[in-house]
Amino acid sequence: MTTDIGFQTEVLVGTNIAAVTATVLLAGLKAVTPPALSRGEADITAMGEPDFLKQFIPGLTDPGELPLELNWLPDSDAEELLREMFAERQSRLIMIRFNMVTPRVTCSFRGFLRERTPTVPMEDGMTCAATFRVTSKMTWGTVA
Repeated sequence: MTTDIGFQTEVLVGTNIAAVTATVLLAGLKAVTPPALSRGEADITAMGEPDFLKQFIPGLTDPGELPLELNWLPDSDAEELLREMFAERQSRLIMIRFNMVTPRVTCSFRGFLRERTPTVPMEDGMTCAATFRVTSKMTWGTVA
């Protein structure tokens, strides 16, 4: 197994909140961090546990967030879509497509735009950080 660079990775979103396919490409993607699953825990330690050891059981799973960075143009289709998604306060279908492997691997889930932060430096490219909150189970698959 070899490691590859993330070049050509894409993030797509549904055209609206009812869409069942993610078809709108978020153009200008610079970086993406796939959601990290984490699990809570419940402390079930009772008085008198042997060996003074705490006892735990697994708790609920947090599906995480999808942070990404885009090249930012105030009048771009991607920026218009982000503003629309933020205003609607609803989850949409989101898909990460890893195009550097064959067959291409996808990760799909529903999520809402939690934050978007444009940055306009004096001597560098304008960017926008966006964070989507995952609201469903992630489904992994492949496409030809």
